[in-house]
Amino acid sequence: MRHRAWWPSPVREVVRYQTGVLPVPGEPRIVFTPGHTHGHCALHLPERDVVIAGDAVVTLDP
Repeated sequence: MRHRAWWPSPVREVVRYQTGVLPVPGEPRIVFTPGHTHGHCALHLPERDVVIAGDAVVTLDP
């Protein structure tokens, strides 16, 4: 509670990625998986043989 775990800072800027890879370490590939939300996607790290599902990285619904 002391470190604002339940009150995250608001998102200041939104960047939409269409295709390709993200400019972050590991360069995950964007894989669109349309479904229950607009723009839903997963991230694929082929070098590590890993897929990160979009919902798995959301810890709080803003």
